[in-house]
Amino acid sequence: MQIAKLKNIFKVQHAIKVPSVVHELQVDIGALKIYRFVNKRAYACILAPWYEDTTFAPGDGYIQRIRDIDDNIFKNRVRLYIYNSPYWTTNKLGFYSNLEEDYCYIIYNDSIGRHVTIVTKLLEKANICYIHSIYRLMPSIPSENAYWTISRFNRFMRHSIVDLHGIGSEEMKMYMRPQTEIDNAESIERYVAENAKYCIGVTNRMREVMEEKYAVQLQNYLVMPIGLLAEETQSQVRKHENQDSIAIVYSGGLQKWQRIEDMLDAVEKSTVNANYWFCINDTDEFEQLLSQKCFSKKIQYGHKTSKELKYILSQSDYGFLIRDDNPVNQVACPTKLIEYLYYGIVPILETVNIGDFANMGLKYVSLQDYVSGIMPESTVQTEMANSNFRIFQQLVKQRQVALREIKRIVALSYERKVGEMNNDI
Repeated sequence: MQIAKLKNIFKVQHAIKVPSVVHELQVDIGALKIYRFVNKRAYACILAPWYEDTTFAPGDGYIQRIRDIDDNIFKNRVRLYIYNSPYWTTNKLGFYSNLEEDYCYIIYNDSIGRHVTIVTKLLEKANICYIHSIYRLMPSIPSENAYWTISRFNRFMRHSIVDLHGIGSEEMKMYMRPQTEIDNAESIERYVAENAKYCIGVTNRMREVMEEKYAVQLQNYLVMPIGLLAEETQSQVRKHENQDSIAIVYSGGLQKWQRIEDMLDAVEKSTVNANYWFCINDTDEFEQLLSQKCFSKKIQYGHKTSKELKYILSQSDYGFLIRDDNPVNQVACPTKLIEYLYYGIVPILETVNIGDFANMGLKYVSLQDYVSGIMPESTVQTEMANSNFRIFQQLVKQRQVALREIKRIVALSYERKVGEMNNDI
């Protein structure tokens, strides 16, 4: 195979397997291109998929957070996005670059030692590393042959920011992952808590859970809630005047943990006279749920554009958010709930133990009261919505403080003396 052809392999995401000698040459060519890209330049390594990777849905909360951080922190800076893809089954090191935008995207296989050596060196030499959740520090396919191990973290953790996103080990328990994976996640979480330069979470409760779980004190912990509707601070709360005509909305997915079936059961049992909107993506699956339940209440549902969804939210009085009272939800900051606060929608909850909202004084209607037909008077609903909007404003300020501090940290890291990238990676 000619060298010229080998140089083009990094433009192809999926390719056939090749003999090991050719593979090593391909990887070395890819590494050389990366060296040249970062040579004598300050750069960040971001352990995450590139947010425009079509493997992921753009509306996914994880991808939205990655894009949010890039737009607000790393835009126009040299950065390497590095992702250990669980779908990367070939022996090739993927490499994509856009020099005009000052970034490149590396997809690697963490069961191949040569890949991990290259990635580890890049992380070690980076001015700063930003790690999107502990999942990026775990082998994509847990096995005895995984080269990506906790012993490598010392090389870069001291100049790393770890955006926790959630408590990974508790998420694994909720999804009933094998105990070996849970143990691995807990080992990594403990290591991060003890060694990361900075940790970022979406709630204060996340910090408390980490400190309780691992008996450590997180010295440099920043609370940064999710992107808050372009950080709008103008109240969208409207005066509710007609108690006999209220609008109740649900906006979200149909995953099991969203508890859609329980939501529909509550609607069927409730004596509340309301207009219902279920803004969902998969109408076929939703219709199947309705038919299985012999649902009799009249509701409107369907997939909505962003503009249509904003209008529906602006006209709604109450919104469903039914979650289990478990460690995963106790540290969360759901996008849906943020939207409700902004639009003056009073949430209908089964539990208020969601993130910091109980401590912040969230006003809500219990699911039990809703089913029993016990709803606030119109003036009370407006007062509740206004009180909740003040919580939204607190979250905006909290986010702004965290963003300023992260920007400061990152800016200082890029000022550090930049050395030459040796070809020894």
